[in-house]
Amino acid sequence: MKKQFLCVTIAVLGMQTYSQTLLSDNFEIYNTGPLGSQGGWLQNGSVGTNDDFSVTNLDTAHGKSLHLTYVGENVYGIYQPIDWNSRTGGNDILSMEYETYLPSYSHSLMQILGAGGAQILIRLWAGEPQFTVGGASYTLNTNTPSNNWYKIAFTYNANDGNAYIKIGNNSFGPFTNTSGIIPERAYFLSRGGDDTGGGGI
Repeated sequence: MKKQFLCVTIAVLGMQTYSQTLLSDNFEIYNTGPLGSQGGWLQNGSVGTNDDFSVTNLDTAHGKSLHLTYVGENVYGIYQPIDWNSRTGGNDILSMEYETYLPSYSHSLMQILGAGGAQILIRLWAGEPQFTVGGASYTLNTNTPSNNWYKIAFTYNANDGNAYIKIGNNSFGPFTNTSGIIPERAYFLSRGGDDTGGGGI
């Protein structure tokens, strides 16, 4: 089965026929090796460059993937803009799905940055994952052991602030916190854990 690396859609609640795809990528058309400028991904942070991210075949089942290299006890990442203003009127539910590999002694971090600093953050590590919506963080009652792939899906309703997240077959929510978050960027972040850190997406 091919991996769906990243799919960001918006939709009218209960009317998926009106959904729109704002961002989608699976790295299959990229050259293996340093990411560089492929796909228009932009680098953010005080350390590292896009060459610290590489396109590689982590395993046969998942095809080409993005590998985030360990760079020390810093956090930096790559991102793509989300053109929220291009959506059809009334499409106010953000839906995102991706698959990530969690290596030993590391983290998988994905973030949606919104206007005014409000954000959605998903953090997997070798324990209980965390989900942040606006100003509130939630520890999810499931384990995410290292050396496994995880399929992550979440939705956020900008009108009422309701958010749901699914990790594998485990669903959580609703979490009601901050309404009106305007998504601006989808980030994948590298956070050092030890010299075996990094991760794959």
